[in-house]
Amino acid sequence: MNRLSGKIFFISVIFIVLAFLSPSSFASWIWTPQSGKWVNPKYATKETAEEQFLWAEEFFERGNYKRAIDEYRKILKKFSGSPFASRAQLSIGQSYYKMNKFDQALESYQKVINDYSLSEVVKEALQLEERLAEEYLEKKSPRQFLIPQHDRFNKAAQIYQQIVDNFPFQSRAAELQYNVGWVYYKAGNFKEAIKAFEKVKKNYPRSAWNAKSSFMIGLVYWTQSPERLEYHQDAVNKAVDSFQSFIKDYPDHPKVKDAEKYLSDLKDRQGKYLFNIGEYYYKKEGSLKAASVYFKKLEENFKGSSWGEKAKERLAEIGEIERRIKEGKK
Repeated sequence: MNRLSGKIFFISVIFIVLAFLSPSSFASWIWTPQSGKWVNPKYATKETAEEQFLWAEEFFERGNYKRAIDEYRKILKKFSGSPFASRAQLSIGQSYYKMNKFDQALESYQKVINDYSLSEVVKEALQLEERLAEEYLEKKSPRQFLIPQHDRFNKAAQIYQQIVDNFPFQSRAAELQYNVGWVYYKAGNFKEAIKAFEKVKKNYPRSAWNAKSSFMIGLVYWTQSPERLEYHQDAVNKAVDSFQSFIKDYPDHPKVKDAEKYLSDLKDRQGKYLFNIGEYYYKKEGSLKAASVYFKKLEENFKGSSWGEKAKERLAEIGEIERRIKEGKK
């Protein structure tokens, strides 16, 4: 027996042994003349989109999500024009969701919206995207415990914004845009929060969420306002302007009383700031005129407040000092 014959004999023996050891493994493979390949029906695509979808659903129900995704994708490849294609894409997202792979789930839901915009499952995809945002906020999944709150909330806000951007004129768009601002505010991302609330005012001026956004803009600036104004006054001034505009534009809104409290706090900070500057010049020799400038500003702009009254007293004292100086010169 030559070397070639020996190899053929050896391979034949191996196949015979394997056939006897595991006959079912070979029985599951069949030759298809159309493809010119051996095919295992277990892994082959079904004849119709519906059959393939039901086949994929079986794996989903068993919790074999990885295999389910593979089977759903066969519908996208072979039956792309079928009504089951959009449902399969949605189910891919749900499979990733079950696997706690939220980024892939979101990407899959968004693909439904982008590629099947006229499908009836688009509404469901939007709802599932919103559910993902809530997952990041409420930390329902064990995996979420590993993500810092700041990052979770920023991610939730980004998802809400994505939903609004998908359908900016849907019935809940103003509410969701407000949610973007609220979540950014809770994340401490004040810059993005302001932008989101401003979008509500600009894009949905007649919505009830407009007034709420106006109030929140003031609150965001108030939150950033430092106790010591000598370091940064910009946020305080913007907060004051925002609350004053809110009270003027929505005098009957339930939040007006809260706005007035915040405004009172801010005015108190401003009054204290101006008084301290006046005090500095008041105690500095030869600076009574500079002190008078600040105290007069306080008296004019903070009438009825404690700082306005204190400024009034200081101006009286400065007047008495200046009178004595003049008499001494005579």
